[in-house]
Amino acid sequence: MTSTTLNERDIIDTIIKFKDNGNKFVKAEQYDDAIDEYDKAVQKLQFVTHEGQCAGLNAVLYLNLAYCNLKLQRYVTCISFCDDVLKLTDDKNIREKCLYRRGEANRCLMHIDRALQDFRAVLEITSTNRDALDGIARCKTIQIIPFENGTAEYAEVSAHGLLSTLCCYNRLEYITSNVPPDLMFPFVSEGLSLLMEMVFDDDLKSGTLINVLEATNFGAFSRTEKMLLEHNIIYDENITNQLCNEMVLTEVLFHAIILRRVLKYRKALEILESKKEQFSTSSTIPQRLLFLLEKCFCLKLIRLEESTNGKDSTIHSICIIDLLREATKICQTELNTFKELVFDIQTLIIEEYIQQKQRSMVYEELSRLVYIGNPIFQTHFWLQIAKDQLSEKRMLEFIACLAVAGYAVLNDDNVLQICDYYLLSAKAHLYEGDYDGFVGCREKGDKLLTETLFKNDYSSTAAFVFQYKTMIAAWYDEYEALCIDFSRRSRKKNCNLQAEKLEREAFRTADWRISRGYVTEEMILAHCFELQSNTVKIPENCAYLTYKINGFYNKGKIDCLILAAEFHDLVRTGLDMDEEKLLERLAPILNDVNKEHTFEQNIDQIKSKYPALYKDFLSPIEAFLNEHKIFNVKIVSSDDFYRKVLGMQTKQLSEKDLLIPPEHCYIQYSSCTLKTNGTIYCYVIFGRQNIKFEIIDLKEHNLRVDQFLDNITFMAEGFNERQDDKSIDESDIDVEKWTRLRKEFFKILFKPIMIHLKQIKCIQIIAEEELLYIPFSSLLVSEDDEKYLIDLFEISFVLSAGFDQIYQLNSFNKESNVSCQLEVFTTETVHPEFEEEYDLDYSLVEIIEKLQHEQIPFTPHSSATKEEVEIFLKSRIHSKPSIFHYAGHTFYDEQQVQSNYALSGCMILQYDNGKERLETMLYSNQIANYDLRTTRLAVLNSCSTLKGSSLTRSGHLGLARGFIIAGVSTVVATTIDLETNISVEFAKRFYKYLQEGLTISCSFTRTIRDLKELNDYRSPDYWGPFVLFGCGFNKLNICT
Repeated sequence: MTSTTLNERDIIDTIIKFKDNGNKFVKAEQYDDAIDEYDKAVQKLQFVTHEGQCAGLNAVLYLNLAYCNLKLQRYVTCISFCDDVLKLTDDKNIREKCLYRRGEANRCLMHIDRALQDFRAVLEITSTNRDALDGIARCKTIQIIPFENGTAEYAEVSAHGLLSTLCCYNRLEYITSNVPPDLMFPFVSEGLSLLMEMVFDDDLKSGTLINVLEATNFGAFSRTEKMLLEHNIIYDENITNQLCNEMVLTEVLFHAIILRRVLKYRKALEILESKKEQFSTSSTIPQRLLFLLEKCFCLKLIRLEESTNGKDSTIHSICIIDLLREATKICQTELNTFKELVFDIQTLIIEEYIQQKQRSMVYEELSRLVYIGNPIFQTHFWLQIAKDQLSEKRMLEFIACLAVAGYAVLNDDNVLQICDYYLLSAKAHLYEGDYDGFVGCREKGDKLLTETLFKNDYSSTAAFVFQYKTMIAAWYDEYEALCIDFSRRSRKKNCNLQAEKLEREAFRTADWRISRGYVTEEMILAHCFELQSNTVKIPENCAYLTYKINGFYNKGKIDCLILAAEFHDLVRTGLDMDEEKLLERLAPILNDVNKEHTFEQNIDQIKSKYPALYKDFLSPIEAFLNEHKIFNVKIVSSDDFYRKVLGMQTKQLSEKDLLIPPEHCYIQYSSCTLKTNGTIYCYVIFGRQNIKFEIIDLKEHNLRVDQFLDNITFMAEGFNERQDDKSIDESDIDVEKWTRLRKEFFKILFKPIMIHLKQIKCIQIIAEEELLYIPFSSLLVSEDDEKYLIDLFEISFVLSAGFDQIYQLNSFNKESNVSCQLEVFTTETVHPEFEEEYDLDYSLVEIIEKLQHEQIPFTPHSSATKEEVEIFLKSRIHSKPSIFHYAGHTFYDEQQVQSNYALSGCMILQYDNGKERLETMLYSNQIANYDLRTTRLAVLNSCSTLKGSSLTRSGHLGLARGFIIAGVSTVVATTIDLETNISVEFAKRFYKYLQEGLTISCSFTRTIRDLKELNDYRSPDYWGPFVLFGCGFNKLNICT
C-alpha cells in the first residue's frame, strides 16, 4: 500500500469528521455553524483523487448545505446546491431528498410551477412520499396570480390573498373598492385628508396647507419658512385668542400642522397643549380628532429625535398608543360612517406595535382591522405589514406585501415613503442573493434624494440636519450594514471576489451618506464647480451656456451660467418660470454634448431663426458676451452641463481610480452599527478597487458601547485646567487613565489595520459622530509611552473621500504654491459679563508680538470687533487668497438658533464701551452665510473650535463647520480648551514651515512633532487638541 493511499484515507477520515460535526450542529439547529463544518469538508475534497468517491461525498455535502440554507431561508443558495447535487449523483435516495428541498425553496420563492415539477419528480421515485404530497397541497392553496408583476391586477389579487391570510386565527373583515382615493391634501392618508377637509373649509388655509405639504415633502424647509414669512403666516397667541372659540381651535390646528411639517414639532406640541382644555370641552368632533392625531405625530418626531440621541423614549410610545386609542373610540362612536379614518388610525396603531416589537398586539390589531378602500392605494398599510412579515422572516408574505405597495408607491410622490420602499426592496433582493437588484435599489434611492431633499435646502439648516440624522443617515446605515452582511455570507461560501465587491459597495454607501451631510451647501457647490470647470478645454471665442433656476428649487428666477476658456460667470436674465417650462422653451436651441467640445451655434443665426428665444434668453447676456468676444456658443440643459460638461473628466478619472498620491490613504471609520451591535466598520482606501475592510468588535476588547463612548468623552474633554480643583492623587489618576486609553484606542482602532499601512506616510481620516473627537494624533503606539501616532503619519481629517477627491482633482501632481495674505484677528477686552462669568479678563494679543518677532508677514487686527471681522469676511468675494487666523475667545456650545440640530459655536470679539453682549458675538451660522472660497486656510487657534453642541452623522456642527460651509477648504481647529502659550507656539512654528514651502499637512505635522519635543509641552494634553480638517496638499506662500 502506497503512502499516497494512506494520506488519502486520512483526508477522507477528516472529511467525514467535519461532516459528522456538521450533522451535530444541524440537530442542534445551529445551521450557520453546520455550514462552516460542511465547507471545511468540501475544501478537503480537492485532495481526493478517486473520482467516484469524491463525487459521492460531494453530493452528500452539497445536499446537507442545501438543507441548512433552506432552513436559513436562503432559497436561491439552496436551489444552487440542489442543482449541483443532481449533476453529481444518480443515487435515488439522495435525488429524492434533493428534489424535495429544491421544491420547497421554489415554493417559498413563489416559483409555484417549478415547485410542483420538483414535488412530482419526488413522487416518481417514491409515490407515497408524504412530504412531497404535502408540498403539492400547499402549492395548490396558493393562488397563482396570472397577471404580470407591477400591474394593478397583480397588486389587487395579491392584496386580497394577503388580507385573507394575514391573521392566522381570525379572518380579517375588509371592504374594498376599485376607486382610487381623491386626495385634496397630498402626501397624507385618505382618512386624514378627509378629516382635514372637514376642519379646514377655508380655501386660503387649505391652499396654504397644500403648498406647505408639497414643499416640505421635497425637503424645501427654508423656502417654506420664507413663504410663510412673506405671507405673514406666524402663530400669534394674542391675535388667535381674539377669534371666536371654534375659529381659535382651527387656527391652532392650522399652525400646528405647519410647524410640524417644517420640523418645529416641539413648538407645535406646545401650542396644542396650551389649548388642551378647550379641545376637550369646546371643539367639534373633527377638531378633537385632528388635535389627538397632531399630538401623536409631534410625539413620534420627538421620540425619533430622542431615540437617535440615545435617550429612553418609552413614555412617548405609551402616550402615542393612548392618543390613538382615544381617537379610535371617538371615530367609532361619533363618526361611525368615517371608516377610512378608522382604518388609518388602526394602521398607525399597528405601526406602533411593530416598532415596539409587540408581536401579540400586532396580531390582535390585525384581527380586529376593518380594511377599507382600494387595496392597491393603501401604500402606508402595506409597507408596515411588509416590515412586520420581514421581522417574522415570513419571506413569501413579505415579498407579496412589497408587490402590493410597489404598485402605487412611486405614483404617490411621497419621498420618505418611497425611500422606505426602496430599502425594503433591497432587503428582499438580499435574501434572494440578487446583488444587482440590491445595488439598484440603493441607486434609485440616491437619485430620488438627489433630485428632491438634497436639491431643496441647505444641509446646515436645523430641519435638514434633523431629517438627515434621524431618517436619511439611518437608511444608509441599513444599506451599509446589509452590504457587509451580504459580504460575510459570500465569504462563508468562499465567494471572495463577490465579498470584496460588496465591501467596496459598503464603502461607497458610507461615503455617499457622509458627503450628503454637506453637499447642498451653496459655497461648497460653487467651490466644486470652480475646480471642475478648470478641467474643460474650450476653444477661444466660444462658450457653453446653460440656464438654471436660481437656488435649489423647481421654480424661480432664471440665471444664465456662462463657461468659457478663460472665465465663468453667472448673469441674471429677469425671467421667472418653472423647470418644465424652461426646458420646453429652450428645446429648439438645446444641443447634445460631445467629447470634442464643438460650438456650431452662432448668436446672429439664433437671432435670425428664433427671435423670441433670442429676446428672452440671449438678449440679456449679449453685452456680456460681446465684452468677452464670445461669438459661438453651445446651449445645453443644466443636467447635461453638470453631468457631461463638468462631469466628463471627473467621470473618466473616477472610472479609472481614485486620485490618491503614493504613500497616502484614506481611513474611514463608520459608526453605522456602533450603537446597535457594538461594531465599527473600518475601510482603508488605497484606490477604487483596492479597499481593505475590517470589522472592529468592541466585545473582543471586553467593552460595552456606553463604556467606549464614555472613554471618548473623557479623552475629548481634556483636564479642564487640570490642577486647579483636583488633588495631586486625582490628577495622577487622570494621567494614568489618559495614558491607558491612548494605548487602548490604538489597539482597538489601528492595530487591526497596521499591516496595511507599512508603506503609508500620510493618512486622511473620515470619522463619524463621537469618533471624530478621538485624539488620533496622540494615540500611543508603543508600550514605553514614547511613540505616538503622529510620529508615524501625517494625520488629517477630511469631510469625505468623495469631497476630498473633488478638491484633489486639480491640485494632484501639480505645484500649488498659492500666495496668501495672512490676517490675524485677536482681542484685548471682552464684554464685562464674559469677564465675570468665564474669567476672560486677559488680553490675547501676545500672538501679534510673537509673529512680528519671527518676521512672518501678516496684517494684525489686535482689537478685532464684530464689525471689523464681518467687513473682512464680506470682502472675500473676488479678493486675493488669504489665511484667516483667529486667536481670540470662543464658546463651542453657544447658538443663535436654539435647536438640537443647529450650528453652534461663536467668536467672542472686542468690546467697546456701550455695546451689548450680543454685539460682540459672531455665530457659526452667520459665518456660514459668507463666500469665503478665496480663504485658503482658516486657523481657529482658540478653545474647542472643532466641537459643536451636537453631532450629526457627517460630524460636528461647530465653529469649524461654519467656515467649511462658507467655502474654506482647510481648517485648523481644536478639540478642547487651550492654554494661550501653546497657541502662540503653534502659530509661529506652523507659519514658518509654510514659509519654507511645505504643504499645509506637512507643516501641521512638523509643528506638532516640534511641540512634543519641548519640555514645557511634552504632554499630549498640550499639542494633542490641534487637528487639521480638510485638504492639506496645498502649499501657501505667505506674502505681504
